[in-house]
Amino acid sequence: MDAKHWVSIGITLSCLVVVCITTSFAYFVASIEANNINETNFESATLGSIKYDGQTTFNETEIYPGMKYVQTFTIEKGSQEGQGVYEIDLEGVIPEEFKNDVTITLYKTTNPTTNNVTRVEGSLTQTTEGFIKEDTITINGSLEKVYGPNPLTNSSEIILEQAEFDTKTLEKTTYYLVYEYKDNGNQNTQQGKTFSGKVTVKLIAEKAPTIEDQIISQLDTTGKCPKVSEDGTVKVSSTESTNGYLCSAPDDYGTSYYFRGNVENNWVKFAGYYW
Repeated sequence: MDAKHWVSIGITLSCLVVVCITTSFAYFVASIEANNINETNFESATLGSIKYDGQTTFNETEIYPGMKYVQTFTIEKGSQEGQGVYEIDLEGVIPEEFKNDVTITLYKTTNPTTNNVTRVEGSLTQTTEGFIKEDTITINGSLEKVYGPNPLTNSSEIILEQAEFDTKTLEKTTYYLVYEYKDNGNQNTQQGKTFSGKVTVKLIAEKAPTIEDQIISQLDTTGKCPKVSEDGTVKVSSTESTNGYLCSAPDDYGTSYYFRGNVENNWVKFAGYYW
């Protein structure tokens, strides 16, 4: 496709959770700052338009560890024909004291009557660590999970979904964004802290390449990798100390990829170390 063209939709919904303490154990108070958008067209001169219907239904005043919440919104074709990719992003703001205690998961379906997410509010229970409220989330039918569950992180743009669309065939799609605030025992360090998640949508010309796509795009096609024999073995006749290549070979599960030679970009950062 041509170079990327995108139009920012702006704030579609946001959830601001404010955490306060009034006693010696955790007592959480939530307030909501949100904009609802109902049947609004978002247009691009080259990509057409989509219609977003966002609902922010979170109206509780007290939040405790164990809380779960579902935000529901829909995307469907707009009044202007076109095709491209719509991207759903989340702006996350969360202090490091929460660590991985707040997770997010995004599901979608074109048949919300059968496939949906329901929440049952749990009862408030006092433990030796404080109050908890174990809400229950039920996945009904067959939903497609498009993101998570992953921890909510500090990021201006967490890409939740990139979906190709053609307004001639685009079906109305319902999304369920599930927040879960885990009960992990003593969470006193989270008292008085806040976290928030803000969803935005924009139209772009094409999907951004995944990490996997970016790595495989480096695959050598000039014949510098060792040849693979019929039995799947690779015979290396000489060493390569100057250049580095990404090579491939078939295996029982499909294709394996490996680095050969003087490779400088095949490290992985994990657990605070480079491997």
